[in-house]
Amino acid sequence: TNTAWLVYDVLTNKRYALGIDPDLIDLESFEASAAFCDELVDGAPRYTLNFSLDTQKPAIDHLRDMLSCFRGYIVARDKIRLCVDRSVSAPSKTITADNIVRGSFSWWQKPDADTLNRITIEWVDPENYYERTTTAFEWWDDIVRRGIHEKKYSLLGITDAAQVGRMGYALLEASKKVIDFCSFSVSLKDCDIEAGDVIAVTYDLPGWTRKWMRVVAVRDDGNTDCAQLTCSEYVASCYDDSALDVPRPDPDNPPVNRDDVFALTLSDVGYLEGDGSWIPIVRAEWQNPSSFTPSALRVRYRYDNDPEGEWKLHLDTSSLVTQTDIKGLESGKNVTVWVR
Repeated sequence: TNTAWLVYDVLTNKRYALGIDPDLIDLESFEASAAFCDELVDGAPRYTLNFSLDTQKPAIDHLRDMLSCFRGYIVARDKIRLCVDRSVSAPSKTITADNIVRGSFSWWQKPDADTLNRITIEWVDPENYYERTTTAFEWWDDIVRRGIHEKKYSLLGITDAAQVGRMGYALLEASKKVIDFCSFSVSLKDCDIEAGDVIAVTYDLPGWTRKWMRVVAVRDDGNTDCAQLTCSEYVASCYDDSALDVPRPDPDNPPVNRDDVFALTLSDVGYLEGDGSWIPIVRAEWQNPSSFTPSALRVRYRYDNDPEGEWKLHLDTSSLVTQTDIKGLESGKNVTVWVR
C-alpha cells in the first residue's frame, strides 16, 4: 500500500482520523512522495506500508508511527507538505557567516555514548505467519570495543524484509557517520529554509567549507524576525538504498500441525448516520483453539473483488478475545476475514 496516500487519509479522514481540510494539504508534495516510495529498488517498491489503526490512541501518534516506517516527515507552513528523507544532488542554499546572525552559531559533535552499534527493528513478517519479528543489525567491531549501545525501533507498518534491511542499514550508517551538528539563527531573508532541506554551510572552522548539513529543526523567533536552525551532518551513504541482510525463518521440519480458531462467523452490524449515510461494520466472532493457548491472535481481511490483494491487518493482540468489530470498510463491498 502506498505510504503517502495512507498518510493523506489519516490527515484528512473526518470519521476516524484528523479530519484536516484537503484545501490545507500540498497535494503536489504527496504526489512526489508517493512516486518516490513507488520507485523500484531491486524489483520492488522502495517503501510500502501495511498499517492498521487497531489500537486506541491519538491520531497524531498513529501518524508518527506511520511516518517512521518510511523516513517520512511533515512540514507545515502555508500548507501541509509530506516529505521523505532522500539523497540530494546539490544543496538548496549556501549559508556563510554573512547569513548567520552574529553570535548565534554553535557546533558540537555527537559523544561516543550516543553512537549506537546495535539497532533492533520490530516488524511484521508474512513468512513467519505475520508474527511480530525483531531483527538486529550490529556494528560488531564497535561492540567489541565499547560494549552494546542499542536502540529499538517499532516499525510495525513494515511487512517487507528488504525494506527492513534498508531501514536497518540507514539507521546504523547514520549512527556511525553523522557526527557534526550545529545551530544558528538567520534573518528574515533566509527564512525560506525548511526542515529537511540540505544546505551548504561555510564557517571559520576546520572542514567547514560548503559543508553539507541537513536541517532537522526550524524555530521561528517572533521577537526578532529571525529563525533558529538546527542541523545535522549530511552523509550521502545513508540514502543510497543499501540494505543489510535480514534472516528469514526456516519452515517447520517436520511440519507442526496446530488447531486453528474455529466456528468463525461474520455479521453485519453497520448503522445509518443521521444524514442517511451508511457506516459499514463487520463483526467477526470465533472460538479459540482447545489444544493449546495461542500467544497472539491476528485478524485480517480483504475485499472479495480483489482476491489477489494483500490481507489488511485489523487486529494484533495477545488477549484471548473471541470477537472484534472491523470498521473503516468501503461501503457496498464484501469482505473475507481470516483469524489465526
